Amino acid sequence: MQWTGRIPAGKVYEKPVSALDILPTSVVAAGGTIDHAWKLDGVNLMPFLNGTDKGHPHEALYWRIGERQAIRHGNWKMIHDRGLKRPALFDLSQDIGESTDLAGKNPKKLAELKTLYERWAEELPPAQVDTKYGRL
Repeated sequence: MQWTGRIPAGKVYEKPVSALDILPTSVVAAGGTIDHAWKLDGVNLMPFLNGTDKGHPHEALYWRIGERQAIRHGNWKMIHDRGLKRPALFDLSQDIGESTDLAGKNPKKLAELKTLYERWAEELPPAQVDTKYGRL
């Protein structure tokens, strides 16, 4: 990405971000301000892209799509599909392709991510049901 005078040409940002960050970043880039009453899930990435903030835009990233759930916290990712007997756990720093499930070897990390996910999920409205296709 690039933005003359704002972001160096060819800038690559390596930390995890979400498509939900596009709206707040675009609003600020266009000169607007974010109203906290909007309760946006995304964050303004400009301080991270221009180097004024060296931290991480997100402590964790969460997904819920139908019966599938996931959380990424640091280098760890938990995926749970209600059709599976138990959630799967991956260390993305060692296994970006998510090929080796480490849930059995790391029960404490799995429990930690399950707790974080459950706290997040409690804040969400109930999943909607589409009468033709099932859950959304």
